[in-house]
Order: sequence, then C-alpha cells, then structure tokens
Amino acid sequence: MTEKPLEDRVRHLEELVSYQEKLLEDLNAILIVQRDAHDELQRRFELEVGRLDARLERQANPLDPNEKPPHY
Repeated sequence: MTEKPLEDRVRHLEELVSYQEKLLEDLNAILIVQRDAHDELQRRFELEVGRLDARLERQANPLDPNEKPPHY
C-alpha cells in the first residue's frame, strides 16, 4: 500500500476546507433570505390577526356603547 505524499494530502484537506467554507457562506446567505421572509410573514400574520380580532369584536358588539339606541 502506497501512501500519498504529504503535500497531496494537505492539498486535499485544503480543498475540502475551502469547499466547506463556500458551502457555509451559501447556506448562511439562504438562511438570511429565509429569516427575512419569515419576519415579513410574521408581520403580515399579526396584522391579519389584528384585523380579524377587530372584526370579531365589531360582530360581538355591533352597537357602540356610547351611542344611544335608535328609539331615543
């Protein structure tokens, strides 16, 4: 069994490290985009929940408590 020269082994390890660094950078960029999309969806969700809560509140209490009934 012949061993690779030390230079070849070091070069191979450097290539692997370089590939992994590039992969980490790419994954980080994707993660940043996903986080931004998640934040936007979360903001929109909270806005819609607020609208839904307001609509449900109006339906539960259709009359303004400060408004006089129509027969007054």
